[in-house]
Amino acid sequence: MTKEAAIQSFRDYLVAHCEYDYGLTGSLPYDCLIRGKSVCQGYTSVMCNLCHAAGIECEYISGTVTYNGQVMPHSWNRVKLDDGQWYYVDVTLDDTTDSRNYLLISEEQMNQDHTPDRYIEY
Repeated sequence: MTKEAAIQSFRDYLVAHCEYDYGLTGSLPYDCLIRGKSVCQGYTSVMCNLCHAAGIECEYISGTVTYNGQVMPHSWNRVKLDDGQWYYVDVTLDDTTDSRNYLLISEEQMNQDHTPDRYIEY
């Protein structure tokens, strides 16, 4: 399986098995994987863990996102594919918007509504 296919599989699994925690009570990988409910930190952490287990370089990014006209704290991922380039993934927004708009996109595309503060090697 290619790195791209693995990342798509991880994203699809998380979207199918975790839902956004609008009560804001869960933020850990455990919450996402076991409870099935988490805020963005849980989704982002699980994606990093899955990528690292598959030998895919992945970073955890924290910052803000502008969504429905509001600027909110948020986290998402950056992954490196076989072409040596970094691509961005926001599983949380894909899940909450029922889309694939944030799967393996460029930095330019991501920065249209995401503003990073920190890149964390997870």
